[in-house]
Amino acid sequence: MTGYDPTYSPADFVTASNGDIYVNGVKYDNGISGYINKLYKSTNQGSSWTEVGTTGLTNLGNVHSLTISGNTMILGGMDVNSANGAKIFTSTDNGVSWTLSMTGFDQTYSPADFVTASNGDIYVNGVKYDNGISGFINKFYKSTNQGSSWTEVGTTGLTNLGNVHSLTISANTMILGGMDVNSANGAKIFTSTDNGASWTLSMTGFDQTYSPADFVTASNEDIYVNGVKYDNGISGFINKLYKSTNQGSSWTEVTTTGLTNLGNVHSLTISGNTMILGGMDVNSANGAKIFASNYSGSTADIREAGLTNIVNAFPNPFTDEIQITFAHSPEHQPKSITLFSATGEMIIKLKNPDYSVTHLDLGNLSSGMYLLVIESNLGHTVTKIIKRINLIMLKPDDYLNLIQEIRNTDKRSLDEFIEKVIEPLRQQNDHFIEVLYKDIYYLIKDIDQVGENTLAIKNGDFVIEDGDLKLTGYQSRLHNLSIWLHLEVCKKYSEANPLTFVERMEDFEKNILEKPNYTPEYKAKLDQVKKV
Repeated sequence: MTGYDPTYSPADFVTASNGDIYVNGVKYDNGISGYINKLYKSTNQGSSWTEVGTTGLTNLGNVHSLTISGNTMILGGMDVNSANGAKIFTSTDNGVSWTLSMTGFDQTYSPADFVTASNGDIYVNGVKYDNGISGFINKFYKSTNQGSSWTEVGTTGLTNLGNVHSLTISANTMILGGMDVNSANGAKIFTSTDNGASWTLSMTGFDQTYSPADFVTASNEDIYVNGVKYDNGISGFINKLYKSTNQGSSWTEVTTTGLTNLGNVHSLTISGNTMILGGMDVNSANGAKIFASNYSGSTADIREAGLTNIVNAFPNPFTDEIQITFAHSPEHQPKSITLFSATGEMIIKLKNPDYSVTHLDLGNLSSGMYLLVIESNLGHTVTKIIKRINLIMLKPDDYLNLIQEIRNTDKRSLDEFIEKVIEPLRQQNDHFIEVLYKDIYYLIKDIDQVGENTLAIKNGDFVIEDGDLKLTGYQSRLHNLSIWLHLEVCKKYSEANPLTFVERMEDFEKNILEKPNYTPEYKAKLDQVKKV
């Protein structure tokens, strides 16, 4: 809890792409008869916290949710006077200054929890109490522009859903947790594989007497959730931690140690290999509690935040060698280091490695993901590391030279050119396919408009010999390669996330192909190619 004011309850965590964690703390202020709040930041996986000075959060009271999409942070809660309804704010400077952003959102509904999809779209479930049914009702919203505006999503299958507490995404599945509209009937967890349009109840293994407080999805797509319920025997909240390894289809309770006097839980996040959990003491008068865990397998060794960061693997991703450093205290002393492949095959095991720094030469490994398991007196720490090949960073003129090579090849099969030239460059440059496709598309996009493009296809530009396509004309080589590139971009986006494939392709075509944003110098070079 170093640096964090325990009189403020940690409402919701969010982890930025660089691993920094943000949390909005709230507390009830008797002086104004309403909630006040503070924004905190941790740059060391929750070991310590610093308050962020904020402007623009006018009349903000209780805060429910926090997320990040691209370079925008989105915060949702209620007005300090709850009768005035909900408030959603956005910030593009890491939470320093904020702008109200409610367009399209019914402010009579409280934004329960945000989740950001891999393409940057944001989803949120809004809830409100309905006196007519004496229970909560809800609406599902989506934003495709980092929270600037919101559109309601039509849903089916959320039968008898009342108050909603949490939302997450694992692979192509969205998971939503809350309570039955009649809270006496217990908790409900639903899953959706079509961006929230249709839902299926998914409670196998989860004790529905516990309310799912907050979900978090790990880098391997496993989902964790802390369930809480009020216990009359102790006049306070008790909790259980659950895990799902199959996108919410079923749940298994995780055995935990160290959650001393933890009562109601509000939020859960992951930064690196550290899970951070926030809530209140079982005796709420004792204030807030934040815990951290270096998690792995079916158990979690949890301790008060401030004892984390025991292992650091650098660089990650790596190409040839990785350096592992350990915290300087006896309980952190490593007993062993084991490296596993993504399929679980043990590659290296070192017993009693160097106490401070260990170097591993991994230049002979294939590119891909590996798991680094460190055993110490505190348990096991699992860190995902990525082996990359040495990248060759291409410049714009390199793409022009490649196009020139296509033109100057008198007669060559398309398959051979792709295999020997395109594929090696593709493996070493993440966005090579998209950039090459953009340039070739620019060259041939007016190919069917007479007078617009001198690269018109003419008869005899290509022939088929022995069933193999032979490119003979410069125009036809570009045209046919562009078809292959288009298919490869489709394949890449589809495999990344089938649910966002259509939207990503539409965005690519609209904002990349049709608006390539070339510099005047590079555009002139491409225009010159058209004339040759």
